[in-house]
Amino acid sequence: MSRNEVPVEQIRKLPALLGETDVLKTLQLMPGVQSGAEGTSGIFVRGGSIDQNLILVDEVPIYNPTHVLGIFSSFNSDAIKSVSITKGGFPARYGGRLSSVVEVIMRDGHLNEFHGSGQIGLVSSKLLFEGPIVPEKSSFLVSVRRSYIDIIGRPIAKLAQKDMKEKVVPTAYFHDLTAKANHRFNKKHRLLFSGYYGADNYGVKYRDVTNETDAYVKWGNYLGSLNWNHRMAPKLFANTTLTYTRYRLNNDIGYSYTDGEDREFLNSLYYSGITDLGFKYSLDYAPGNRHSLKMGMEWTHHTYSPGALTYRYELDGEKDDQDYSQYHLKSMEGAFYVEDDMEFGRLKMNAGLHYSQFFTEGEFHHSLQPRLSMRYKLPGNWALKASYARMAQYVNLLTSEALSLPTDLWVPSTSSIRPQTSWQGAIGAAKTLWGDYELSIEGYYKEMNHVLSYKPGVSFIIDPVSASDWQEKITEGRGWSYGAEFLFQKKFGRTTGWVAYTLSWNNRQFDEINKGEVFPFKYDRRHDISVVLSHDLSDKWSFSGAWIYGTGNAYSIPDTHFPAPDGYFGVYGGYSVYSDKNNYRMSDYHRLDVSFKRTKEKKWGETFWTFGAYNTYSRMNPFFVTMSEDFYGRRLKEVAILPVIPYFSWGFKF
Repeated sequence: MSRNEVPVEQIRKLPALLGETDVLKTLQLMPGVQSGAEGTSGIFVRGGSIDQNLILVDEVPIYNPTHVLGIFSSFNSDAIKSVSITKGGFPARYGGRLSSVVEVIMRDGHLNEFHGSGQIGLVSSKLLFEGPIVPEKSSFLVSVRRSYIDIIGRPIAKLAQKDMKEKVVPTAYFHDLTAKANHRFNKKHRLLFSGYYGADNYGVKYRDVTNETDAYVKWGNYLGSLNWNHRMAPKLFANTTLTYTRYRLNNDIGYSYTDGEDREFLNSLYYSGITDLGFKYSLDYAPGNRHSLKMGMEWTHHTYSPGALTYRYELDGEKDDQDYSQYHLKSMEGAFYVEDDMEFGRLKMNAGLHYSQFFTEGEFHHSLQPRLSMRYKLPGNWALKASYARMAQYVNLLTSEALSLPTDLWVPSTSSIRPQTSWQGAIGAAKTLWGDYELSIEGYYKEMNHVLSYKPGVSFIIDPVSASDWQEKITEGRGWSYGAEFLFQKKFGRTTGWVAYTLSWNNRQFDEINKGEVFPFKYDRRHDISVVLSHDLSDKWSFSGAWIYGTGNAYSIPDTHFPAPDGYFGVYGGYSVYSDKNNYRMSDYHRLDVSFKRTKEKKWGETFWTFGAYNTYSRMNPFFVTMSEDFYGRRLKEVAILPVIPYFSWGFKF
């Protein structure tokens, strides 16, 4: 129940921003899954926050699965085998997050033949190669991708500044690498290795006769897993997995002035991140076709760098260093689980228990989480479904509720920050129609406790020095969401697609925010509709389109503004008063994306051209709101940043 899987071939056909096929943007088109800011890949599931999604790449969690501040996801679709999202009724083997589990399984590589593929687009290119190491026993797969905005931009910048004393050199690119290898020793033993590296690098270098400025922001993920599959007996299987993940962000700004013997220098470095080392062991026992048992344990060692800031400067011969870094926080997270799949005639049931523990700085947290999911078959290919799940989350993201910015921090639960917890219940019905179509309707209710938010007027973006006291800058509250979801889908055939509709309510309440009164969450969206269609027009041409509609996001608008006194140059130029949080709604959001693909067969494989457009009828969807004053009074203006964006790309397969 509450699980959606989209075939990878269908994902590759869908229109994409600038031609970059995006797994997370495809999941945004599922019921119960909402997007964040315009054009970004973040997902908000059934009223949850962005950090409440457990995103696994070959069983390894990834903490920031996006490039370009969330515009593109970190996953190269050519290297993906399957993608699924679970929004409720979680099996007992999953834990550590409140809202969803996204499983991305990478392809293993062909055991008998060498194959490759590639694509050249407007902003990036990618290449994949796979084949056997030892035929029938072992294989490999390697995939690389890189954007080249910097490669195009630098020559243009140099030409424009050819005769100028001032030189500005921009840097803007992302790249990622996916590698996988597996080896079958015999029918009982198999070893798999999976690795991923992805990074973004954005900055600028400015130079003139006496001044020099270097500023950049970098962030990236390192993932690795080693998995051993062991068939211990005909009905007993064991899986042992070692995992490693690291997310790190660096923001470095350096300035120097040199004029003869005079020299001034200033450098600030801000970095944050999280590193995990994990171990998983599970046993699967299947005594019969209608009964299977799964049990296991997990252990993870977390190391956090929650905002480290250093300053170095030299002025008039005086030097000084200031270090506002916080010591590395460490914690250990463990879990034990057991779940049982049982089938009794028309009734199928998954019942389980998940027990988690968390140790940090002498503090011990633990949680017992029962899980239950049931399905009952009715005549006429109907099925009734119901589920219940309790969840706990010990790792938290402190964010600005907007874009995923460089000052977002991953922090643990501590003695003063309690773990986030939730419970969720859902009921629904599903039916198979005409063999190829699926219809499902679900209703759900979810409560969340100890969710985190910045206190009013506090943000690490405003005052990064305060990052050393992050526990004093946040407050705990509660949230709840409820709604209904509808999905009508056709997965296979010449024509595929789906219609998804979500009706939902999503609220928050904090004692220290909004005078303690309930307010709508930023991404409370009453109506959310997605209509997706892919059709093979002929053997050479195919078409795909997606139309999206959503109620406007909630936004906070001040009721009163006091301007700054004459001669005062404050950061904000005055003081604003808000009567209620998220008291304004942006305009409703809607857009149409289309894509055409032409494939040409070759002796060695095939080539293809893809043409499309994002936001085809150029709907000016609001990205943020500005406020100004003139003779007629205060005015609000919604600002859009993404009009119609056409794209094309060329690719090949062999």
